[in-house]
Amino acid sequence: MEAVGADAVAVHGRFATQFYCGESDRGSVARVAEAVSIPVIGSGDALTVDAARSLKDKCGCAAVMVARGSYGNPWIFSQARALERGEEQAAPTLAERVAAFKLHVALLAETDAHMVRARSIACWYFKGLPNSSALRQRAMLCRRAEEFAALADEALEAGER
Repeated sequence: MEAVGADAVAVHGRFATQFYCGESDRGSVARVAEAVSIPVIGSGDALTVDAARSLKDKCGCAAVMVARGSYGNPWIFSQARALERGEEQAAPTLAERVAAFKLHVALLAETDAHMVRARSIACWYFKGLPNSSALRQRAMLCRRAEEFAALADEALEAGER
């Protein structure tokens, strides 16, 4: 790709047939980074800021592509920027997590996306919250954006007690 003019290349250390099973092969990312002179964007298992940093440092990537690591955690990008600047990585508050989830659901509704998608999104946003298992189970019964918003408000109220 470099020989025909590519300015950069993204490499994911997992085959599509693996789905999300097993660990991403960082060795394949590193081998490509060593073999080319164009920037390599590494991808695979960048689920946290520390994992993304490790992928970049250990593989010699110019950048890291974050996918599932942003599910329920859109703050991963600002946290990564803070880490790059040597600043503390602020964790989102419960209120920020709930507000982001409600916005995400509202955007799904606004774009006429099927609200079943909000069920899986709820699982990511509610992970680690007080009573998260019960919240996730209840989210599986929601059908409309208003129901998800009400559930998010309950999560906030319960967490503030």
